[in-house]
Amino acid sequence: MDNNETNTTPEAGKSRRSFIKKSSIAAGITIIPASNVWGACNVSGVSGGSQSVNTTCIVTPFSGGRSPGKWKQFLKYAPKDADLKQIATILSDVNHKDIFGSSGQKKTEFYYPKLRDFIFSKTITIVGNGIGTIRDKDIKVGDAVIGLLGPLEKHIACTYLNGLFGMNSGLSAEFTGFDGNNLFIEHIWGSAEINGASMVKLELKAAYDSKSITEATLSTVLGI
Repeated sequence: MDNNETNTTPEAGKSRRSFIKKSSIAAGITIIPASNVWGACNVSGVSGGSQSVNTTCIVTPFSGGRSPGKWKQFLKYAPKDADLKQIATILSDVNHKDIFGSSGQKKTEFYYPKLRDFIFSKTITIVGNGIGTIRDKDIKVGDAVIGLLGPLEKHIACTYLNGLFGMNSGLSAEFTGFDGNNLFIEHIWGSAEINGASMVKLELKAAYDSKSITEATLSTVLGI
C-alpha cells in the first residue's frame, strides 16, 4: 500500500487505533485530552466515553498551508506556462527558470505532472463507528480539490495534502507525522459528523497560509 495514502479497512483501522492508544498510554499521552486542548475525535476517541463528544469533537485553530485555489492549479492536464510556474510558488529553493543540469528541462515542467498524478492517485478512506454517528467516508483527493465533491470534502482534501507535505503546524503531537496526519483527518471528519460541518469548514479555511516547502521535501513525498 502507498505509504502516503490514508486507506484503512475496518480491521486495519481498529488495529491501528489500538496501537496508537497503547503507544500513547505507554508514553503518558491521553488520547482524549481536556476540552481546551486537541482531542482525537476518531472512532476510539468517541467510543471511549471519558469525555463529552461536544467538547472533544472540535477543530481548534492551527496553521495549515495552501488553499484549494492553490492546489487546484496543479491539477490541469494541459497546463500552460503560467500554470507550470505555479510549482515554483510553493518551493522555497526553486525558481521557475531553473533547469536540471545539462538536460535543459525546466524543473517546473518536470514536477507539475508528477504532482498532479500524485494528488489524483490519493483516496482518503475513513472508517466510521458502525452506529451511524460517524459514517464511513471515502474522499478522492483530486476530485475533491477541483470541486467535484462537497465543500467540506474539498477542505479536508487540502488539509490532508498540507499535512502530507509538512505544511500543517500548531498541532499537538498526536496529529504530526504520517500517522498523525491520518489521525487528524479522522478527527476533522468525526468533529464534522458530531458537531456539524459549518464550524469545521471555518477553521480549515482560516488555517490556510503561504507556506513553502523545499524541493527535497517535494521529491521525497512524491517518491522521486
